[in-house]
Amino acid sequence: MKSQMDIYSLQIVAKYFLLVEDYINVIQVNKKFQYLTDRFRYNPISISSLKLFPFIETLHLYTRKDAVFPSIPRIEYHYQISISDSIKITIMATLNHTKVVFHNINLKIEDFSCGDITHLLSVANTLPERCFQMSYFTSLNIPDNITQIGCQCFSMANRLQYVTIGRGLTALPNFAFSECQNLKSITLPNTLTKLSMGAFQICGLNSFTFPESVKVIGSCLFSTNNNLQQISFPKNMKVIPYCVCYNCPNLRTVTLPDNLVEIEFRAFDQCNLDKINIPSNLLFFKKAFSSQNLLKQLNFPKQCLIVDVDKLIQNGDITQNDKKYIVTPSLSMIPKNLFMSNGYVKSIVLSPSVLNIEESAFSFSHYLTSVEMCSSVSYIGESAFYYCANLKEVGTLKGVEYIGKDCFNKCSSLESLCFNENVHIGSGALHQCVSLTQLEVPHTNGNVSFEVSFDSIGAFESCGYTCKNIKVDYEMFSFNIDAPTPTDFEYPVGWCGSFRSRVFNSNNLTQFAVPNCVTSLGNSFFSDSTKLKELILSNSVKEIGDLCFSDCHNLERITIPSILTFFGKNAFKNCNKLTSIEFNGCQQWSGYVTYREFLILKRCGIKCVNMYLDSIEYEQMKMFLPMFNCLEDFSECNKLEYISIPSTVSVLGKQCFSACHFLKEIKLVEGLCEIRECAFEKCYSLKNVIFPKSLHTIGEKCFYGNVAMTAVVIPNTIKSLGRMAFARCTNLKSVIITESLINSNSVFDYCYSLSNVTLTQHDGEKCTVFGSLFTNCGSLKTIEIPETIEHIGRCACAGMSALESVVLPENITSIGKNAFSNCTSLKEVLFNNKIKNIEAFAFFNCKSLKRVQLPESVDHIDKDAFSNETEIRK
Repeated sequence: MKSQMDIYSLQIVAKYFLLVEDYINVIQVNKKFQYLTDRFRYNPISISSLKLFPFIETLHLYTRKDAVFPSIPRIEYHYQISISDSIKITIMATLNHTKVVFHNINLKIEDFSCGDITHLLSVANTLPERCFQMSYFTSLNIPDNITQIGCQCFSMANRLQYVTIGRGLTALPNFAFSECQNLKSITLPNTLTKLSMGAFQICGLNSFTFPESVKVIGSCLFSTNNNLQQISFPKNMKVIPYCVCYNCPNLRTVTLPDNLVEIEFRAFDQCNLDKINIPSNLLFFKKAFSSQNLLKQLNFPKQCLIVDVDKLIQNGDITQNDKKYIVTPSLSMIPKNLFMSNGYVKSIVLSPSVLNIEESAFSFSHYLTSVEMCSSVSYIGESAFYYCANLKEVGTLKGVEYIGKDCFNKCSSLESLCFNENVHIGSGALHQCVSLTQLEVPHTNGNVSFEVSFDSIGAFESCGYTCKNIKVDYEMFSFNIDAPTPTDFEYPVGWCGSFRSRVFNSNNLTQFAVPNCVTSLGNSFFSDSTKLKELILSNSVKEIGDLCFSDCHNLERITIPSILTFFGKNAFKNCNKLTSIEFNGCQQWSGYVTYREFLILKRCGIKCVNMYLDSIEYEQMKMFLPMFNCLEDFSECNKLEYISIPSTVSVLGKQCFSACHFLKEIKLVEGLCEIRECAFEKCYSLKNVIFPKSLHTIGEKCFYGNVAMTAVVIPNTIKSLGRMAFARCTNLKSVIITESLINSNSVFDYCYSLSNVTLTQHDGEKCTVFGSLFTNCGSLKTIEIPETIEHIGRCACAGMSALESVVLPENITSIGKNAFSNCTSLKEVLFNNKIKNIEAFAFFNCKSLKRVQLPESVDHIDKDAFSNETEIRK
């Protein structure tokens, strides 16, 4: 049944329009709407005349620039205004017989002459930054009418001892009471949900009582409170943040909530704790204590990822011999940040059980000189060895399949790197590796296609390579007064590369043409080039990074090539004078832009077909509009508990809702095609999600660490499942997934409770490789291998510690590296008569596998394919 919108319904909708043009356009759609704006008795948007809303009785002023019309009998002020200004306006309004209402009165220092502090607080709605900084009050009562206070509002008020805060506040800002060294008592309302960073840093509190309403606290909240003795965190909290009680020397007792999931770095460092409970649901522990004695007393749950070298040594996961560290077979990965900024370790030896080295695992370890890598390692993450300035050797890298972005960046002492010909090498992975004398990398007739920094060219050329993708990184010149600028820099003959920097070191230029050799412009490259008026990008430029031209306040004209393939976020932010974009005759851009950029491009005659909505614009609009087909940047929004994605949205962007710790439910509707990496990472309250049939891509770490999930059904329409998409969903018990995705890698890694896997048939192309879909799923006792499988992939069943027996279907001819490593309960393997090849560490540390009967078809077994405990018969 068709329905038509009448003028009454349209008036309700029109209240949410943003622009004058929106009202004009809808009036022109149909004659029955021509008197729409005549029906309004107030103006829902800023206006410069009464032509659009001729019959309003109340004038709303949203900004200081809004026009005032004396004929209107009532005026409401929504923008921030001081008490003294509100008094002046009220006097004038009374003379004109106009009623005025103020919605946002802000107390300022100049207002202190308007009355005593009690009166001023009773009139104001907001308190600005540093309003009472270094004040002489000994006690303070903040009334209910105060709804917002600014950062450092009461900081360094050294005489302040007693504070009571009213129910109007829902959050305390950064450093609100920092350095109030004599503060003894503070009473907080149960309306507060967030206490921000450093709010009570360097105070004199003996104890502290949280309102039960508090869900989120900021880093360094109580750091350097010398008198603080005990603390009990509220039951709703999911995360104890960085340095929350750092350097509280008298803190003895801490009580953590039962539902706590994460304890961040140095949370209780430099404290003398006698007692602390570790909740059974804890998933991440990141070197929170400095006390060795306390660490010895603590027992962590099995699923907990411990990022603390000292605790891993105590557990026997790492052994130590002076400054040499040896990783034992009990570890299958080097976690993110484990050895970051380690000032002691000089040498690392990895066990064959180690499969992955996660991002920033050894970054900034300046004393590290050598790493004995094992061929079992297949993945080295982003910035894993970043700025290990004294690292000289890393051993064999022939088995590595993936090298992340900036992996060995600034490893200036590294002498030798040898990769296999199929390895993926990320952007900037070998930047500033200036000491290389031996190098084996993927190439075509000596030509290297991945990124190489300008200062590393010599090292590559000395090893016989020609670099075709060179990064000129101006960051290394940013503190040099004589830094070369893009106009006088001498580019290598025939090179093709990128500008990569946050500092365009030519602020005096008014015009600039990007050289023909440049293929991409990095994030913020031209940002804050305040004198720049015209930019011409060469036809070779294919990528423009985030915020590339942001805050170029005088930029008027820009020429962009039509071959552009990537256009970063907020590239034209605050380019308010931009009036001309030459797009080589093209009038349409298909990349994603913000609403603000949409208006800029529209002004320049460019039509945008894809727009994304972020949390900032949503706060302004208070609604989803059909024009938006991508959502981004709602991360760490701890007010979110339920989301229904509009049907117009086809993409959920990178980290879209990540760390929304209290998001419980999300409704995904038909039309959604892609969920990008980390979109729902660490949404600790998110339960089961129903995926629409339109969805074809789930990105890397998309639902990583979602401890509330118990079941997942992957629809047959999914074509791509990203690495670790559901990893560390520790309460996940059941998975239904199509056989066509069985070649995916590390998707359900460390899902310790997973015990039931159902593979469904798929009519499309059959998979022949069994991937590492369920590595480290310690509760899986059986695993079904489809009949179509010909190769058991690398690390395919590694870490399935409950797996007792395996039957290999008749089409399997090879078993990859570490395929069943650390399957400590595996007792029986039934081989078929077609198996030919068993690779290194395939059955490493399978302690229960006492003997195997190999068929005659086996013609190659790599060294260390089986543990020493296993008797091999043929």
